[in-house]
Amino acid sequence: MDKKFLTHHKHRDVDTYVLTIMNMVADFYHDASSGNQMDVVIVRMMYLEKEEEEVDLEINTNAPETLKSFCKWQLGVNPKDIENPHHHDIAVLLTRHDICDSGGCGLLGLAYVATACKNDSSCAINEDSGLMVGMTVAHEMGHVMGCTHDKEGNSPCPAQDPEDKSYYVMSPYVHMDTRRWSSCSRGFMTALFENDLGECLNDEPTTAVYKYKNALPGTVYDADEQCKILFPGSKACTFASSEFCAMLSCEVNPDECLSNHEPPVDGTKCGTNQWCFHGKCVEIGERPEAINGGWGEWGEWTACSRTCGGGVSTTTRDCNKPVPQHNGRYCIGERKQYKMCNTEPCPEGSPSFRQVQCNEKDKEKNNGQLIGWKEFYKKPEPCVLFCLNEKARMITRVENKVKDGTPCKPGTKDICIEGVCKHVGCDNKLDSTAVEDVCGVCNGDGTQCKLVDEIYRDKGGSGYKKIAMIPAKAKMIRLEELGSSINTLAISDKTEKHWYLNGGNMEDEDGQKKFGADEGVYEHVEPGKELVLIHGPTKEDLIFHVCFYKDENVGYRYKYAEATTELNYTPHYHWELLEFTDCSAKCGGGQQTSKYDCVEDKAGKVSDSYCTGEEKPEPTTKRCNEQACEIKWKVGKWGECQACKGKSGVRAREVECVRESSKVGEDDILVEDDKCTEPRPAARELCDSHKTCRKRRAEGEIPDAMLRGIWKQIHRRSPDETVSTYATICFPKTHRTSASQGSNNIITTQPSTEMSQPANVTLHVGEIVVDKVPDNQVNLIKFTSTQGSSDINTDQQSTEMSQRTNVTLQHVGEMVVDRVPDDEVKLIKFPMKEIRLNLSDNVFESMGDELSNNLDTANASIITGENARKVIKELQQDEEEVTEKEEQKNNHNSTVESVSWKGEN
Repeated sequence: MDKKFLTHHKHRDVDTYVLTIMNMVADFYHDASSGNQMDVVIVRMMYLEKEEEEVDLEINTNAPETLKSFCKWQLGVNPKDIENPHHHDIAVLLTRHDICDSGGCGLLGLAYVATACKNDSSCAINEDSGLMVGMTVAHEMGHVMGCTHDKEGNSPCPAQDPEDKSYYVMSPYVHMDTRRWSSCSRGFMTALFENDLGECLNDEPTTAVYKYKNALPGTVYDADEQCKILFPGSKACTFASSEFCAMLSCEVNPDECLSNHEPPVDGTKCGTNQWCFHGKCVEIGERPEAINGGWGEWGEWTACSRTCGGGVSTTTRDCNKPVPQHNGRYCIGERKQYKMCNTEPCPEGSPSFRQVQCNEKDKEKNNGQLIGWKEFYKKPEPCVLFCLNEKARMITRVENKVKDGTPCKPGTKDICIEGVCKHVGCDNKLDSTAVEDVCGVCNGDGTQCKLVDEIYRDKGGSGYKKIAMIPAKAKMIRLEELGSSINTLAISDKTEKHWYLNGGNMEDEDGQKKFGADEGVYEHVEPGKELVLIHGPTKEDLIFHVCFYKDENVGYRYKYAEATTELNYTPHYHWELLEFTDCSAKCGGGQQTSKYDCVEDKAGKVSDSYCTGEEKPEPTTKRCNEQACEIKWKVGKWGECQACKGKSGVRAREVECVRESSKVGEDDILVEDDKCTEPRPAARELCDSHKTCRKRRAEGEIPDAMLRGIWKQIHRRSPDETVSTYATICFPKTHRTSASQGSNNIITTQPSTEMSQPANVTLHVGEIVVDKVPDNQVNLIKFTSTQGSSDINTDQQSTEMSQRTNVTLQHVGEMVVDRVPDDEVKLIKFPMKEIRLNLSDNVFESMGDELSNNLDTANASIITGENARKVIKELQQDEEEVTEKEEQKNNHNSTVESVSWKGEN
């Protein structure tokens, strides 16, 4: 809460007010219409009483800048340890500033879209407008959860529920009569979770410091108090009970009442033993009983995502037996299940599934013509589709998610599902603990084979030398060079006439190889150090050779398992720490957790089921990657050359100082430029244009100030020159500049990477340049009653949703401005009339609250737009003036007391 908010509410309990608001917010997210079980928990409330002393925080009427400042500030005060009780997922600012942007005032809030788990933008600002700010906060948090407005753009959902005419939470304009989410919002929030953009929300806070009361807001703040919050200094005007709950009216002076045409909040007293509920006056306590939801039956399994090689099929269920109602709890558990299908290997020679997807996208982007995109596996993001254009030496992020069933971890059966790498056991079952033992047997106990493990260390000599024969039916074959040398590993058939690897004194390229009828892999793990892997079982005898080009032996190891019938060995199993999980952070400090596996004394790792009789040790953690996250310059792609064909011009690109994100896959965090210590890369450079545009004639024209320095370079002349000659040049319609005829001061560069590197760097032949479109381009979008209006045109990259929801997350990372247009700002003014009823004390006491106030409803007038805003502002200014006078009076009294005290001494 900012200082202006605290000043406005200084005469009421701020904690109670905020908890009442957030209770309203929690109800919306707990409602069945959200389609998910979501609980809003407050972990910390911060009073910014000394706002001006907060570093990097500036709160004022400039809404976009305030949001940016607040997001940056909250990042600094948020504990990084998710176990810390003060660690938050979403930060919410409540302010009494009349927030504005370039389009004017009348804003209620701002937020970024689908950034719930992006630490630097999971935030929203909200203008306090009375208890209706509860709807505003729910709405802005809805944006953070991935929702866009109903009834705007491509949304098929209306702003109002056709059943009862109440408004949806994501209606373009906030209303008090808001009750539930639309099916579109439900789809967006579900997509956020299914696309793992809401993964951080799954951890439950350890303690709930602030607990909500099980009370409707109107029981905490009656009609008079609601009026004071809405129109400072006013009190409630009462209608008849039947009309009171339809519209809250406030007496702003003895002559008139004022209403913003919104109803009082639920729980507001409207008569004897009656309260308002959903716009109607009902008996106190009368409201529908909460019904908790229950899961329905699982549906049919979908078609397999692959025809071979291991695809995925899904089934879903709905929370509809019964459907949760009236704030009943949504179903807890998985709504979707997955299973493997079509696990048989693909035909020999088939391209990989990742390559198939690159081929498909290649055709889409190049009008059906293949330009030669090749699959590219990026370890930090194994379920993102990257493709390599070998001709241009460029890697492109083609899709945010590969298709379900795409392999994601080398040496395992693990596959991608919904963009997440999921473990698959050797039995082709998801999340199975089944592993191959040393004999290559799935779920084996390690006793069904004899393990051969030898190292050849004899003197090398020269030429090909036979090292060992690998028998047919051997499994888990590993041939490796133990040190770097110029010698090579080689493999032939048993006649030594047919060479499968490195025959004829040649050295093959790394990659997948055929060893007769068997497949394997050959690679240089480092320069001069080779490795061969063959899974087996082999179909023929293979001869392992080393071709000695130099008489030195660095050690050559051959290891394989062959079947045996000797079963007199009794295996012994125990738990053993074999590895730690990957570090939770790539910088700034993370954690690794120990992984205990079941191990047989001789055979090594086996399935966990063999250790069921042994107590498994508790996992331990250790710190990792504690080095500071790197701060560096990040440059974008060069824009178009701002000139005409054959002429010199200027092109620009984004240059930002960023701090590396600690989490793999997250975008870097924008910081101040002075944090980057390296020289700032150039944001603009001279260029040659290939664009044809209309011709104009200009002489000696100097371009705008932004390009003046470059213009001077083009027109630089030696000291002895006395005449400058200007040629006829082309001017782009939207950007004008001029260039000297024959100027050759054109700077050319190779395509730059997205990552930090010096400007105008020359890339060596063969280097790969990553040309990645950022997932989240933060642009300012202004939502008004005019559909499609915006300050900045964006070329955003949307994230695909699951097949079930069948919609797309839109405007990911964009800033959304929630504005109330003039025609939605409405005040109704009721003049007072003389009381014509003579009531006895007895009637007054027993039935007086059932009667309407002395309002002349027949002569009510409606104030809209800017005039309505002006009235509201004047009422607020009156309160601010009273507050200021009170503070001056208090300061004066303090001074008098101080002087008197001194005088007594």
